[in-house]
Amino acid sequence: MIEIAEKYISDVLSGKEMACRLTILAYQRHVDDLKNKKEFYFDKESAKRTLAFFPYLKHYKGKWAGDSFVLAPWQAAVIYVVFGWKRIDNHKRRFRTVNIEVPRKGGKTTFIAAIALYLFIADGEEGAEVYTAATTREQAKIAFTDARQMVLRSPDLNKRVEVLTRNMNITKSAAKFEYVSSDYDTLDGLNPTVAVLDEVHAYKTNGIYGIFASAFGSREQPMMLIITTAGFRKEWWYYKVQRRSIIEILEGKIVDDSVFGVIYTLDEGDDWQDPEVWKKANPNLGVTPSIEYLEGRVRDALNKPSERVNVLTKHFNIFTDASDVWIPSEKWEALSTVAPHLVGKKAYGGLDLANTRDIAAYSLCIPIDDENVYLKRFFFVPLESARDRQEASGVPYLDWINEGWLIGTEGNSIDYNYIKKVIFDYAKEVSLHSIAIDRWNSTHFRQELEDELGQMYVEYNGKMQYVSKVNNFGQGFKDMSDPTKLYETMILEKHISHDGNPISAWMLGNVELQRDPAGNIKPDKGKSSEKIDGVVSDIMALGEWTMWRNLPNGGKSKYEGKEILMY
Repeated sequence: MIEIAEKYISDVLSGKEMACRLTILAYQRHVDDLKNKKEFYFDKESAKRTLAFFPYLKHYKGKWAGDSFVLAPWQAAVIYVVFGWKRIDNHKRRFRTVNIEVPRKGGKTTFIAAIALYLFIADGEEGAEVYTAATTREQAKIAFTDARQMVLRSPDLNKRVEVLTRNMNITKSAAKFEYVSSDYDTLDGLNPTVAVLDEVHAYKTNGIYGIFASAFGSREQPMMLIITTAGFRKEWWYYKVQRRSIIEILEGKIVDDSVFGVIYTLDEGDDWQDPEVWKKANPNLGVTPSIEYLEGRVRDALNKPSERVNVLTKHFNIFTDASDVWIPSEKWEALSTVAPHLVGKKAYGGLDLANTRDIAAYSLCIPIDDENVYLKRFFFVPLESARDRQEASGVPYLDWINEGWLIGTEGNSIDYNYIKKVIFDYAKEVSLHSIAIDRWNSTHFRQELEDELGQMYVEYNGKMQYVSKVNNFGQGFKDMSDPTKLYETMILEKHISHDGNPISAWMLGNVELQRDPAGNIKPDKGKSSEKIDGVVSDIMALGEWTMWRNLPNGGKSKYEGKEILMY
């Protein structure tokens, strides 16, 4: 493997291996240090011994399950440099922090788990303590699980290591390997030799990093292993502080001989749609990920606006802030149409109640057939607030009121009774099935709606029961992600038509998509101070329709279609 590592470094620097500027700088630094660093030396035999450890590990999933762990050339180069450099004064390792950025599907978590296993089993540290950590305990468990499964499938290692569900131990050296909670206030007292920090792009602060860095003091050659893809939040710790520091080290602007960093990404000006540059960000392209897989993800990005930022971030390692407009205005405007015949049609509501001086939005999702829906909207604003907002922002609130698109209510706060009147009046025209309502600050109003609308007797959660026609709809990723994705798909595939309300078009232009590390999305107004309530109420109404149509019998009441006498 040492020849493979050396060839990879040579090919990167000669241009034979496609690489971005930051990758080139990482290995140019290595070559320059061989000539210039007097307080360090490169121990090729140490690098060779470390590289020899990895074939003892076995893959445990996918098409390589059961095969020996064979390092990709880029991985071999990382090991070669990190474990080859030593200090002249004490012959301990030079690098105490290893920072790797590589896109999704590059085998990063398995790789970092394999390095941690070497430090746990073969580094010669008595009483070694290896910890994996992340923003959530479940995320921290991923790297630990990879390490655990590789040991279980490696007969030579399984003999030496006691493998339990939550940790691993080596009795002879008193070493342990476990995952820990991201609640870093509970981590005081640890004596780590190795900390594995996975997906650090999602760290809002340096809390976990700081706890481990300060706990390394009694160890002679500890190591912080940081590995991540890019993320969506440039204002968080990793992008603002740690990544910037790595780049400045690579560029020679600051000197820190204890840190090794390598970043795989695209260069500024590269066209992410061009397959010729893909390998810059994906050093193992053709193996993981396959070219076919990446081609498919690029097609997704071209066809679905919400996927563009995700693909740039997770497959080309470009930090983004989701500032692009989500749905192009021309695609939205093309769906405006004269309302079809709606009398008596079943309708599903979504109600986003503003604070008392903001716009409130009520959307109705009205299925036209099994695939197509029509969206009808009502917007409400206090008249006094509308005047103030128009004067401050130039947004034509008063014009919208005069044209009938926006309902102005008297006074300086929202008239909830008037909203209720509109809901009930229009329910006489359509057949209002149910309403999704934002649970925030709406308990009393929800109860009033429920008292008027009542309940229905349906099969729900596997049994017949009375269910409210007013349903709480959370605003987090859990409830919003699926209907948001459906909203986008139905717009792009022209399965939605709407009433042409200009307020909706304005609000849609204000939306940025917020994403979590799992790829879930929801609308967010981002840096804009403007409103997106109508988009949120649309998505809630669409989510309400989707929930009910997926229930047995489409969520129909047992009594639907039968004449019921009211006394």
